[in-house]
Amino acid sequence: MARIEIAPQAWFSAAELAEKALPGLPATKRGVQMLADREGWARRADDEGRPLARTRKGRGGGTEYHLSLLSGAAQARLAADAMPRARAERPDRDSMWMRHDRAPDGMKAEARRRLAVIDEIERFVQAGLGKEKALTTVVAQARRVAQAQGVEPPYGESTVRGWFSLIAGVDPADRLAYLVPGYVGRTRRVDCTREAFDLFASDYLRLSCPTYEGAYQRVLRAAAEHGWVVPSAKSLKRRLDAEFPQNVQLLCRKGPEALAHAYPHMDRSRAGIGALQIVNLDGHTWDNLALWPDGTK
Repeated sequence: MARIEIAPQAWFSAAELAEKALPGLPATKRGVQMLADREGWARRADDEGRPLARTRKGRGGGTEYHLSLLSGAAQARLAADAMPRARAERPDRDSMWMRHDRAPDGMKAEARRRLAVIDEIERFVQAGLGKEKALTTVVAQARRVAQAQGVEPPYGESTVRGWFSLIAGVDPADRLAYLVPGYVGRTRRVDCTREAFDLFASDYLRLSCPTYEGAYQRVLRAAAEHGWVVPSAKSLKRRLDAEFPQNVQLLCRKGPEALAHAYPHMDRSRAGIGALQIVNLDGHTWDNLALWPDGTK
């Protein structure tokens, strides 16, 4: 089982899972704990051998579980619940590129160096190495080169993880802008009347899946009537992508089932399953077929 990250919070106690009322999970702390005991959550590990249950830090203690133990539907619900926060915290794309363009050359060079490290890690991942293993491999290589040259290592594992958090959910073409080190500069968002953008977003993000061009033309007609300021089609699309991550757009336009299918399924092993831990309760009689030596079944 691969450990996946689809929400800002990846670990939950039994009480937290019960409170969220996730699909396929009991709505009480005791019910969730009984499910965890039946399915052996405390003994489960991901593909790299890391445990998927751990002792809860801080006051109260107890055990908390990684979201990879949950069903796809439950994981999708957690992702959907996290989307409003992601929208509020996501920097504006246009502002980030303006920030990049105004940054000193040294900071732009550092952003390119960070992007090169991330690209190298992702090449290892595409070759079949787990992301965490790829990250530690690249960091170790850089450390060995630095030691041979008698200098300090350029970065550590936690630093690289921080770079990945900066580009979480960002289009690959825009990563460079988000990797510029902290730089305070004057930024400006392309002018757009808020009512015009809200109208466009509510129109485009519907289950009927209207086309982008159709929604944009309707906004232009409304803008002419109300005197709204509307930017170019490309600018409005960039702002939409900045405020609404792709998984949010998928949820709004295709529904929760499509969002659930956007995440990889969970492969479960029989190694941790005991007798009667999986029971068929739909009343179906089990089919046992045998082929006798004379050819009859």
